[in-house]
Parts: sequence; structure tokens; C-alpha cells
Amino acid sequence: MDVSISVEYNPDIEKLYRRFEDGQELTDAEVGALVRAGKIGGEEIEELVESPRGFPGVFAGRGFGE
Repeated sequence: MDVSISVEYNPDIEKLYRRFEDGQELTDAEVGALVRAGKIGGEEIEELVESPRGFPGVFAGRGFGE
């Protein structure tokens, strides 16, 4: 038996970025999508690393833990 699974994930980057800015919950993959799209970078990553939940984690957004 052969099984093949193909998953395409094309996130709405602008929607994810709004969620990030609002401090909403994001998955590791969603944070990665924002990084790959150039929406967040070094400073924001440092903020995530310093967050009380740690990094990577499911809670990653500006304002979280402030």
C-alpha cells in the first residue's frame, strides 16, 4: 500500500501580522511564516524569546506578557 499526503499551507500574512500586533495566540509555524515574509525580524524575535512562555511557543505576539 502506498500513501501520499500533500499539504499546502498558504497563510494570510496580513491577517497573521494583525494577530501578532494584537498579541493573539500564534503557532510556531505562523511565527515562522511571518519571519519568512519579512514581517517580523530580530527585535520581534528577541521579544518572543524573552516572553514568559518561552520560544517557540503558542503564545507569541506583541503585548503578550506586558
